[in-house]
Amino acid sequence: MKDDNDYIEESLRKIIEGLTSYHDDIEIEVNETSDIVKYVVFVNRADQGKVVGVSGRNIRALKTLFIAISDSYGEPIDVVLKEPKIMSCAESQRYKPDGFDAESFGDTLSLVLSQTLENEPEIEHFQKSEDEHHFLLYSNEIYDELLESIRVIFEAMGKVTGTTVKINMK
Repeated sequence: MKDDNDYIEESLRKIIEGLTSYHDDIEIEVNETSDIVKYVVFVNRADQGKVVGVSGRNIRALKTLFIAISDSYGEPIDVVLKEPKIMSCAESQRYKPDGFDAESFGDTLSLVLSQTLENEPEIEHFQKSEDEHHFLLYSNEIYDELLESIRVIFEAMGKVTGTTVKINMK
């Protein structure tokens, strides 16, 4: 599953980067055993709350999304957030987004969905205002729990740039 691990790790990294401010401090360790592939994520302490989300909402959504990805690869995957290795932000470079990049955001959404679904859905982007973007997914393969997880994660990613993101399905 080496090639698959690279794609999965790339997707996980893009999502974590979308949720955090200290990108240089993101570390992902892949621990593979005979029965599971575990992705252990370390982020800067200042970003840990963003990855976890209110009442654990983001991390639960992330785990649900990667369970769906593991179903498509046929091998169990777990995502675990560990205590940060870096205890201080003093020496870390903070990432300051220039604003919302709809194309990059759509590419990340497409990358994640291509690993989850048999047929990659068409994604349509609508800009409602300068700071509000809607993405419409055309697919009959996305079930409710997966759609909710995608919404939670990608809406949280939008908040990092001060943008409202809405994801709906048609």
